[in-house]
Amino acid sequence: MALINTTKTAFFINAASGDLPVPPAGFVEASEPTLFAPEFESIEYRRITGKLNTKETIIDTCAAAAAFEMINTMRSSNVAADALATPPEYGLLLKSAGFEEIIDTTTPGQETVTYVNGTDSMPKSSVLLYLDGNKFEFTDSLVCGIGMEFERGNIAKMTASYNGYVDSPIPVDEDNPAVTPSSEPPLIVSCADIFTVGGDCIPLTKVSISMNPEVQNIYTIGGTCGIKQAEISDYALEIVAEFYVDSDTFGREPTDITNGTFKAIEIKLGLDGNSDTVNGKSVVLTADLSKTILYEDSEDKSYVKRTVTYRLMDGATSALSIKHGYFS
Repeated sequence: MALINTTKTAFFINAASGDLPVPPAGFVEASEPTLFAPEFESIEYRRITGKLNTKETIIDTCAAAAAFEMINTMRSSNVAADALATPPEYGLLLKSAGFEEIIDTTTPGQETVTYVNGTDSMPKSSVLLYLDGNKFEFTDSLVCGIGMEFERGNIAKMTASYNGYVDSPIPVDEDNPAVTPSSEPPLIVSCADIFTVGGDCIPLTKVSISMNPEVQNIYTIGGTCGIKQAEISDYALEIVAEFYVDSDTFGREPTDITNGTFKAIEIKLGLDGNSDTVNGKSVVLTADLSKTILYEDSEDKSYVKRTVTYRLMDGATSALSIKHGYFS
């Protein structure tokens, strides 16, 4: 008996496209197994026969829904700094979540790759998911919400949460395609990295970013004219930061909430020992219009630890910008 090995999962995506990817194109490396099981819609009904235990259940096999997470180790885009217009591997996940990819090649040797959140509509993507020789296909049917987590002393992590419908709940027998893993190093969240709010540096232990998508599943009758799709009707970008509270700034967050103050947030990762950006390695995340909406205090190691939630708003610039490539 051959058991299914969860380490033999492989994820391929054609972001914001109606065509299935053709491996090895579209491969995104996962840091944890990407597991999927179809979610069938069951209907329970009663049969009144004069006896007990006569309830029956039938399955609507037309509505095989999909919901799974793809967890990615965030890596540098071009640590050799010889092809700075190269998008990072996780750029495909960002594009599937509606982020626009902007590649600037105006000045040779100073190319940049920047992602900004979408504000008009959210795309659907096509995915192939392999599990130890079993292939599932999702053609133009998956919507995505993105989350990122940066914790001191750990690898930066991106989680792409997918919702939609699988083409067929029965997998196809097909060997996992051969792939070439990225040679780029992972981004380690270190003591040299920087988090600022309104220009003030805050010594964080952890910061996370979430889209908080509102996923709507729409399912009708109608055959080829019917609707069976997931949609993201809206989302709310937020940053949650954890840090020990300094006595001099103890009142900062309640003051900002009371005044409705907007401040710029900047997160710099992959910095050198002097906390300077490194071409092709560093990532700079910018939220020009953030608003403190909630904070909580707790005790940790006999000191006050604060968890602050910031809401990111669109304005003259996008709510969230993620820059790679050339810095200086």
